Amino acid sequence: MDLADLQRLVDAFEASDWNEIHLAVDGVEVHLSATAGGGTGGLPPAAGAVGAPSAAPASNGAPEGVTGTPFATPGSGIGAPAPPPTAGEPVLAPSPGIFWRSPAPGQPPFVEVGGRVEADTVVGIVELMKLMNRVSAGRAGVVTAIPVGNGLSVEKGEPIVYVQPDPAP
Repeated sequence: MDLADLQRLVDAFEASDWNEIHLAVDGVEVHLSATAGGGTGGLPPAAGAVGAPSAAPASNGAPEGVTGTPFATPGSGIGAPAPPPTAGEPVLAPSPGIFWRSPAPGQPPFVEVGGRVEADTVVGIVELMKLMNRVSAGRAGVVTAIPVGNGLSVEKGEPIVYVQPDPAP
């Protein structure tokens, strides 16, 4: 587990409605808690909260207790959520799951803000139980915002992309 994995875990936890999570991978233990003080529920001190969602961000933008370069910063591309949209119609998640902006790790995203799309243009993937659901724009126009970060969980009906439709002829 590297820093990017840890940051994705913290981001997913913050975006979820979970109260607590404990994860042990390759000898690294992480415990996140939404309760004040990050109570470890009887876990040893070494497994205490690494970065509770309520913690103030450190100077590098990472949650308290996480050092190094954060996974994503605004405007850094994949993984960076866009600011709230000012224009456009939402493209909604067809199901709950994990939102992926690109077809595979290391590949460019399907769409970028300012990019042109057609009705059948794939704007992302929502993964649910290893089932990859490609999501199409549903309308021709220009992408105005991508409010969900790469690899974050979404709920059914949540806006994942905003598209300003072309004017009617």
